[in-house]
Amino acid sequence: MTVAPALLCTDWFEQHYAERLRAIAPALAIVPLVGEGPIPEDDLDRVDAFFFSADCYPTRTLALLKAGLAAPNLRWLHTFSAGTDHPIFGQFRDRGVRITTSSGANAPPIARTVMLYLLALSRDVRRLLRNQDAHVWDPQPFDDIDGKTIGVVGMGPIAREVIRLATAFGMRPVGMRRAVLGDEPCETWTLDRLPELAATADVLVVALPLTEDTRGIISAAVIDAMAPHAVFVNVGRGDLVTSWP
Repeated sequence: MTVAPALLCTDWFEQHYAERLRAIAPALAIVPLVGEGPIPEDDLDRVDAFFFSADCYPTRTLALLKAGLAAPNLRWLHTFSAGTDHPIFGQFRDRGVRITTSSGANAPPIARTVMLYLLALSRDVRRLLRNQDAHVWDPQPFDDIDGKTIGVVGMGPIAREVIRLATAFGMRPVGMRRAVLGDEPCETWTLDRLPELAATADVLVVALPLTEDTRGIISAAVIDAMAPHAVFVNVGRGDLVTSWP
């Protein structure tokens, strides 16, 4: 007798997407985490797939991940995040669980947030809002972003979307990756030229995954190389930037 595949997910995800899932996979059984559980052992025994969805973050993350770790027959974990550098993902890998990510799913909103910051800084939006609240008219000149050089460290989905938007705003993007392949959407340098890019860019955006090779890649020397007016934006993990006293 063939046992139907079973998906571990949150009750919120089941409520919103069960009908769509069953239209795709009619035999799929769903094992939801209700509240913070627990989930009966018999149900966990049936689970072979697990979706770590954003609705549980951060309040129910621990409960959901514990349930996944307790599923003895789990074979596949899909996470809403792009990165899987947290040690808990290593525990799943050690068990032979295949892990897939949602890399690229959040590229448009993250890239738009980068441009939001750059526009806000160029116009000193905080000052404008304070003046608006105080009913003060105090126009000031601003230094717009068109014509500025924006260095984008990384060439994944987020980095490419930042480059696309920056180009649309009239900026000059310079990409950066380990090896230049020729399929890049703009002028691209290799990572060994990072200090040079930091010294010449008006904006430096970091959109790298966190690995042992990239941990601390933005060193104190890289920051020191940046011009006093330059802007630094990190949309990757904090550990990409070296901490110093």
